[in-house]
Amino acid sequence: MRILRSTCATLAALTFAFAPAFAGPDDDRTVQTNAHIDAPKVFWDKDAKTFQINSQSNGKTFPLDKTTNWVGRGYQDDGTQSYIFDVTKDPRLAFLGKEGDHLYMAPHSPGPGNTPIWSGFGADTAVPIEQFQDENFTIELTGFNGPGEMNMFNYSSYGNLPVTHLFSSHDKVSRAVWLDPGTHTHNFTTFTKPGRYELTYQASARKSDGTFTASKPTTLVWRVGGTNPADEKLGDVKTAYAKAAGVTGESTPTFTIAPHTGKKKDGDDRLTDLTFDAGNAEAEGTVVFYIDGYHLAEVPVKGGKATWSEMIGSQKSTFQAVFVPTKGAARWISAPLTSSTGQAATSTKDAGDFPTETPDSVATGFPKGEVKVSSRDVSVSAKAGDKDTLMKLSTKPADDSLTYHVSGGFYEKGSQFATCDVDAVSGPGRRSFDIDREACMGDKYDLRLTLEPLPRAAIGNTEVADFGPVTAKGKEISTQFSENGATGTPDAPEGGDASDPGAGDEGADGSLLNTPVTINNGHVDLRVMDVDGSFSVALGDDSRQHAKKSVLRTIDSTTLEVTKLAKAKREGNVLADKSYDVLGPKGRELYVLPQAQQQGRVWPGFSSEELDRDKYPEGATMTLTPVSAPEGGKWFAYTENLGTIQKMYATSEKASDIPLPPGTHMHTAWAFTKPGTYTIDVTAHAKQASNGERSVGDGEATAKTQRLTFVVGEQPGGDQGGDQGGAEGQDPSDENPDQPGNPAGDAGDSDGTGAEGDPAGAGASDAGSSAPAASDAGGASDAGGDDLLGSLPRTGASVGLTVAAATALAAGGAALTRRRKNS
Repeated sequence: MRILRSTCATLAALTFAFAPAFAGPDDDRTVQTNAHIDAPKVFWDKDAKTFQINSQSNGKTFPLDKTTNWVGRGYQDDGTQSYIFDVTKDPRLAFLGKEGDHLYMAPHSPGPGNTPIWSGFGADTAVPIEQFQDENFTIELTGFNGPGEMNMFNYSSYGNLPVTHLFSSHDKVSRAVWLDPGTHTHNFTTFTKPGRYELTYQASARKSDGTFTASKPTTLVWRVGGTNPADEKLGDVKTAYAKAAGVTGESTPTFTIAPHTGKKKDGDDRLTDLTFDAGNAEAEGTVVFYIDGYHLAEVPVKGGKATWSEMIGSQKSTFQAVFVPTKGAARWISAPLTSSTGQAATSTKDAGDFPTETPDSVATGFPKGEVKVSSRDVSVSAKAGDKDTLMKLSTKPADDSLTYHVSGGFYEKGSQFATCDVDAVSGPGRRSFDIDREACMGDKYDLRLTLEPLPRAAIGNTEVADFGPVTAKGKEISTQFSENGATGTPDAPEGGDASDPGAGDEGADGSLLNTPVTINNGHVDLRVMDVDGSFSVALGDDSRQHAKKSVLRTIDSTTLEVTKLAKAKREGNVLADKSYDVLGPKGRELYVLPQAQQQGRVWPGFSSEELDRDKYPEGATMTLTPVSAPEGGKWFAYTENLGTIQKMYATSEKASDIPLPPGTHMHTAWAFTKPGTYTIDVTAHAKQASNGERSVGDGEATAKTQRLTFVVGEQPGGDQGGDQGGAEGQDPSDENPDQPGNPAGDAGDSDGTGAEGDPAGAGASDAGSSAPAASDAGGASDAGGDDLLGSLPRTGASVGLTVAAATALAAGGAALTRRRKNS
């Protein structure tokens, strides 16, 4: 397996907001907005024995092709806008446009209430990779339609690492991501223009016998800017326009586009007003604005006028207004007007034809079906780059049509995990990458790489290319992709073999497993939830170290092992900011679990996602109480933002309360100052609703205290950990997607804000304090930072830093991981 870092925000008060679209172009889809969403998310259909792609949020699963993601305006706690991405002069962002361009953005890190949206993609934990050739499976973008261009990526203003470019509508190499069971990631998703977009995805793998299997192509609709699709009541616009033929009245309609005046909120200076004036104050009805022929906004006409303010982007676009009257004026379609952000006012009184979709640039070259391979030969070379800290990595396949993933990294001798991870996609026109190896220089690191083809190609992985220490002279290795179906027995999961399912149904009914286990790699959460009807704390285990599915465990029975891979020293750019002084002076060695997931490290977070919102409408508060530590040892749990400590949530100094509003899923970094065993008591409390209503009553539930154990540093028997135990638990892939309905929650106002102009779902406190004082209860957590995230490279160049360097980079985030042992 491989590691792909898609760093993303992981601290969020997850306000759930689904709403059915009653009419309009997406009336058959459930609108998802102001929420934590995994879309697309790959599942395995055990009956059909192939993939299916869904959308998942707050524990509810919907067919992807029955949902619409809507991103409107959003704001951080301090009022900073979080829906416009401004392209800087940073050359790494050149693929987005020129400096100063304004893009519509679904942010990696949302504001309170998850405004405007917190959307990512992932894979279910129970995807059976053991049945796949080389344990590979991917998700690809296989179709695109919309007025502009889309890019999904991660980016940090810190350091020299390239952008992690994940998906692109127009970059043909950036259309595939190699996944792992349990993948969960959130990123920047940008659009050059607002409007309606269709993104078609397909998941695929080769089974162990070499046969190709793929999901059906499945389309997710994005509504970018404009009005909330759930609020659109007109229905099919052409039909409504035809039915309005009998409405008459004197009118002289005008369509005007002009820069927005006034500034009530951040970002308003980049808005443009689209205004329809019927020329008759008695006219009423609905006007629909189009961009390049694509549906944008549906606005009521009152007093003969309607205005919609929009961030229309920096690219030239063609706009039209379609007026569907109910009284006072005749129907009307404007002639097209061309405009972009900041352009002088323009208007027309001329009539035109009904808008037709005319994209600015048609996306082409999407894959279909299997790929025939003319040759399996490929060479890989590595040599010193322009700087001592850089390395140039190049691959050259005999069949230049191939696209494949380059995975592996720099390994300490004898280690099965890379200290620095290489992660890139090589495709036609992009075969060389600059890799930053500052954290892994010297003869003690061996470079080992594997090339993993798209499952569409009837070939398998290459053998591990072991370069040994990379010298200035460099080295080239010639190898071959394996023959299709030639895969041997897969490696056991890292950190220890996964156990067999065991005695049957243990854990499948939601009960807690109590077999002692040690986990040293993968995702776990400290959860608040009801267990057998009682308010409880538990540990959610998505690591797959002891079961091939997600399971629930008692905290008492689980030991989290922090291995030597987590060792970091405060020197150079590592933990350099003065905010890290609370951890110890410069030169101090620490063991750090970063906020972003990394290969070979356990990744503990906090979650209230399973907590019943009706029963506990305010969520819960978890309390961590330090119990024991090695002599002189201390621990810290904190969030980061661009190389600084953003907020200290808990420390070994005293008991700390961590607020977990409804639907929260958050991750902090953890730092330990000395090797040894640390124990922490975990409990939680929550107010219960009165009589099952959503109002808060006087009753308070308190969870039974359990003890969390961290074992830090090299332990007897090595650093593999992951001892046997546990049983297979509930199979997430057994969930049947709910059909679109009207789930609890409010879709928010049509501009992505709540009442009185506050961000929809506001109520989350700001987590922006940089003071390293332990947090007391009070206020909800936000999405872990309102600045750009740290990135790990994807296409163009790639190397994952050591945990130390990652902590210097991280702005908080989950990581999308593919774990490979190249030992």
